[in-house]
Amino acid sequence: MFLRRFLKSKEGFTLIELLVVLAVLGILAAVAVPRFANMQDKANLIKAKTELKQVQTAMELYYAENGEYPADEMAFNDALNTYLVSDDLNDYTFTNYQITVDGYSVQTTVDGTTITITRTNIQES
Repeated sequence: MFLRRFLKSKEGFTLIELLVVLAVLGILAAVAVPRFANMQDKANLIKAKTELKQVQTAMELYYAENGEYPADEMAFNDALNTYLVSDDLNDYTFTNYQITVDGYSVQTTVDGTTITITRTNIQES
């Protein structure tokens, strides 16, 4: 009896109400999706900077033991292999290794952003 009355009931949402709800959901999705997509890129960059701090540590350990920074790219790679604990840096390709007056400079690119590592800091450009 209740079921018959329920099935005969003409109450419900109109097409206009459903379209308004869909439009609101579409607008919310259009705003939220790009924000979350950028979060992944930011997280990758922060992860890379954190892992690249290990390069600075390895260079300082090399300097403490040898009294100088690695003289060339081959010595740089040897220093990384000797002083790094983590294998996470295998994901990066280091370029432009240079000895500078006050230390060293090396670059890597992460998700299109170039990160320069020096004795004193890590900069992105």
